[in-house]
Amino acid sequence: MIDPGVIVNELFNLSPWPIIKLFFLVALLIYIVFTFILVRQVGVMDKIFHSRFNFLIKLVSVLLFVLSLAIFIVVWKFL
Repeated sequence: MIDPGVIVNELFNLSPWPIIKLFFLVALLIYIVFTFILVRQVGVMDKIFHSRFNFLIKLVSVLLFVLSLAIFIVVWKFL
């Protein structure tokens, strides 16, 4: 029979870091999806609405997407 004291002791010795890492990775994946949708919406806006700032807005949205991917990779490797 398993001693309940051993189970309680094992539960208190668990590390919270894997759960925290998983939380951060899921949050960053949601953010990557958001930035991807943002890039697509800016592309649609570029086709409909013409302005001299379209290239700059498109560039910022793509850079934001690339930055979110880079942050995800850094968190995946080092956290």
